[in-house]
Amino acid sequence: MTQPWKEGTATPLAGHRVVIVEDDRTMAMVAESICRKLGARTTVVCADGAAAAEALAAPGEATDIVLLDMMLGAGDGIAALRGLDATRLTAEIIPVSASDPRVLDAAVRLLAGRGFRVHSPIAKPLTADKLARALDAAPHHCTLGHAAEGQPSAERLAAAIAADEIVPWFQPQRCARTGRIISVEVLARWADADRGLLTPAWFIPGLEQSGLIAPMTERLLDQAASALARLGAAALPLGLSINISAPTLADPDLPERLEAIITAHGLAPRQVTFEITESAVLANPLLLLEGTARLRLHGFGLAIDDFGTGWSSLDQLRTLPFTELKIDRSFVSGAPADPARRVILASTVTMAHGLGLTVVAEGVETEAERTLLAALGVDLIQGWLSGRPTDADALAALLDAERASQRHSAPHTRPDGPSERT
Repeated sequence: MTQPWKEGTATPLAGHRVVIVEDDRTMAMVAESICRKLGARTTVVCADGAAAAEALAAPGEATDIVLLDMMLGAGDGIAALRGLDATRLTAEIIPVSASDPRVLDAAVRLLAGRGFRVHSPIAKPLTADKLARALDAAPHHCTLGHAAEGQPSAERLAAAIAADEIVPWFQPQRCARTGRIISVEVLARWADADRGLLTPAWFIPGLEQSGLIAPMTERLLDQAASALARLGAAALPLGLSINISAPTLADPDLPERLEAIITAHGLAPRQVTFEITESAVLANPLLLLEGTARLRLHGFGLAIDDFGTGWSSLDQLRTLPFTELKIDRSFVSGAPADPARRVILASTVTMAHGLGLTVVAEGVETEAERTLLAALGVDLIQGWLSGRPTDADALAALLDAERASQRHSAPHTRPDGPSERT
């Protein structure tokens, strides 16, 4: 299981400029200290919304991270961002508050809907471990119709794909009951020479807008399959999940190309699950249906990702041939102490299993959450508790330790049905 962040072990804010919006001077000083421990290059403290708006809108050095206190004296964090243009603010926003979690969830959805890159909120008091975990998770964002300022050019992105600068990282998915690694999700990271290791928020929108998301996905899958083959995934066997964009599914030759990539490394299509976000749409719904059906005919698994965050969940489940449902982390975080979340989780698991789907819970960070999810019948868990995203070398060490402790047990597979996944 993942260990808490320790000073000197990682600097996720390395080289970043952080704006801290906090009206309590003591808490602001604590936040500054934490950001510096995590490697922040510059910290700017703003005591109210007006100062924050001025700091974020000022020309010159761009802000990378905003730590936003959602209660600012007589004001609030939503109002502090009201006058800002989300298309020009490339910073990732991390709300920090002691407010009602349901109110904070509503605020996150609102800010994401307005186009801001906003993370799930951090409950006060702020700690280095909480901030490091938040930075590791992808922000919620609304992809707008034009590129945000600061996005790399199409030429730069094409060069990055060709040079294999965009590389796969892996996050374990473990059995909720036994803790064994069943599969890994492939996550894209860009090893940029100038800015270091970049998370998808910095380059996925540009790839989508420039039409390069499909070649990037195929190249990433090729690298990931090669890495897993070297790690013995064909004999284990280990499952692999990877995101795929809805427009990519309209390509009539896609299933054949994906199958060729996988089989070239000695893996089977049944070991691979493609994840589609719940909000995915195509201008022609029949193309989406055709693309998903053909992936299933070729033996691939199909997951509906971020379940519960869109508006057409039940219709998607009814019409598309999914094999897996991934519960969004917003329903997992704090669920042991939140009756509303527990009810939603229980009903979702029952529905999914009734449809023959494997259930994966994302964003699992505490043992209390794992215990609850296992009791509710969730099949797999993913999150910092089961392992943070890591490169292929670190994954190899993790799998070696797993094999050493389980060498006398039967190997696990990644089949279609939930009953076989655990």
